[in-house]
Formats: sequence, structure tokens, C-alpha cells
Amino acid sequence: MAEPCTPSTAWEAVVEADTRFVEALTSLSNRDLEATLRWALTDLSSRPVALRILSIADSSLTLSVLPALEPLLVVSHSLLTQCRGLVLRLARQERLDFLARLTERVVGDPGSDDEAYRRLAELLREAGAESSLAVLLASAAVSDDAEVREVADDFSGSTSG
Repeated sequence: MAEPCTPSTAWEAVVEADTRFVEALTSLSNRDLEATLRWALTDLSSRPVALRILSIADSSLTLSVLPALEPLLVVSHSLLTQCRGLVLRLARQERLDFLARLTERVVGDPGSDDEAYRRLAELLREAGAESSLAVLLASAAVSDDAEVREVADDFSGSTSG
């Protein structure tokens, strides 16, 4: 039988820091928290904490900060998986509605490049948003940009049309 483990000083510091974290978080009103999270998603040093909070909070909090999350879904970065995970946690209809709106924004923006199309196509495929993926790929297929058209070629087998 294994001996009981005595917590190290480092572990005790982790527990204490977590307690302070929760206390600080609960001291924010919902309105302040939403505004702070919207800002934090735009700040490189604050973004990981914001994503951590959103990942453990009710998905309604994510819904309230979606506009700040949008730009993080169409570019490559080290926290892209966590950002996508927040969208995938949304209730199915909320997720599909949000992805349809995001798709329209990307398709309607002449500045959307192949990276925006590719990152969004990946998310749409992962989220099972076939209708939005079809819209995105139809737009990509007729783009003047060869690299955007390549996204349509690469993902053409991802949708049943």
C-alpha cells in the first residue's frame, strides 16, 4: 500500500493561488467580467487567462464575448485550439448560428485571405456546420486569389453540398 503523500510547499502555493484566483474572479460583477474578458481576448498576455475562465464558465459567458473571439478563430496562433473549443461547447443551434454569421463576415470581407478561409473551414468541418462550409467553399472556389481557391480544393470532399 502506498504511503500517503504530503503536499509540497509548491503544491500548497498552487492551492493558495487558486483560492486567490477564485476570490478575485468572484469579486467581479457579471458586467465587469464580460467587459474585462472582451478586452483580455485582445491582449496577448491576458488572453490565456481569459480563455481559461471561459472554458470553465457557463457557455452563456462565451456567447456574450463572441465578437471578441471572432478574430482569433480565423488566424493561426498557439491558443487556436482553445478558442475553437469554446465555440464547440456552445449549444448546437447557437454554434451553427454563430458560425453562419462568421462565415458571412469572412465571405463578405474582400480582405479575407487564404488563412482566414482555411482556419474557418477547419472549424466549420470540426463543428459539423456543413451548410456554412458549403457557403465558404463556394466563395473560395470563385476567388481571384489562387491560394483562397486552393482552400476550396482542399476541403471540397468535406461537404456533401
